[in-house]
Amino acid sequence: MKKFVYKLLSNIIVFMLLLVFVFTGVSEFLKVKNKINTSLEQQTLVMGHSHTECAYNDAFIINTSNFAASGESYFYTLQKLRFLIENVDKIDRVFLEFSNNQINVKMDDWTYGDAYMVNKAPGFMQYMSVEDHIVLGKNNFEGYFNSLSIYLRESLLRIVKQNFDYSKSLGGYLKLNRNITEKPSKLEEVKRGVSDLNIKYLKKIVALCHEHKISLAFIRTPQHIQYEYLVNEKDFQKIRYAEFNDVKFIDLNDFALESSDFADFGHLNEQGALKLSEYFNMLINNE
Repeated sequence: MKKFVYKLLSNIIVFMLLLVFVFTGVSEFLKVKNKINTSLEQQTLVMGHSHTECAYNDAFIINTSNFAASGESYFYTLQKLRFLIENVDKIDRVFLEFSNNQINVKMDDWTYGDAYMVNKAPGFMQYMSVEDHIVLGKNNFEGYFNSLSIYLRESLLRIVKQNFDYSKSLGGYLKLNRNITEKPSKLEEVKRGVSDLNIKYLKKIVALCHEHKISLAFIRTPQHIQYEYLVNEKDFQKIRYAEFNDVKFIDLNDFALESSDFADFGHLNEQGALKLSEYFNMLINNE
């Protein structure tokens, strides 16, 4: 029995060491080969989750690229920003979404919940620190292991096919054509509680921008007056002043829009995005 246990543990250790070796080798190789196929004369980046993704049409914002993506917690925004800093010649400014639902405890699920992790983690695993890997593994080991398997499989395919362009994996403006006045939005049940993890990773983004001398500003994209997460406004403002008072905050939550400019309570449609994008272009390029 002792021999069996010893052999089993030895095999597990060998397997884990082999996995670490393969992961490290693949990750370092990809870091050298990674590229982004964009004209980034664009020195300004807009980042965040779906509110940002659907609101800022970068075709109407000078020298700006929208790299926001649906369902993206700050944990994954940090990995994406590390990638962009390493692969873009010059980034002057980052405008990062900071809005009510991003302090909510549901952001924990957006970080290590099964559905989110297997969708988000494999894209930028090579940029995660040891601490980041521990966060995922500790909170959802099975989901982490599945994500790691997907990452290694997709990375090896990239190497075989010599496809190192990540441009399509970075997010971007998403046009919504629906109208809240034509199809009423369903209210989501809001869980009470604050995501300390998401706030922790927002602080890491602030520190990363400071380290690379990138000007960072928070933006709050317009939300419909009936948006359910506005219920935490007091907590939102308390956290903003206590934790991020030294970060510039551009609050567009009350930007003048009609209900017909919204696709639902949290997202602008194409018409609303055009109005906001033209205003945002004037705002940031006439400072």
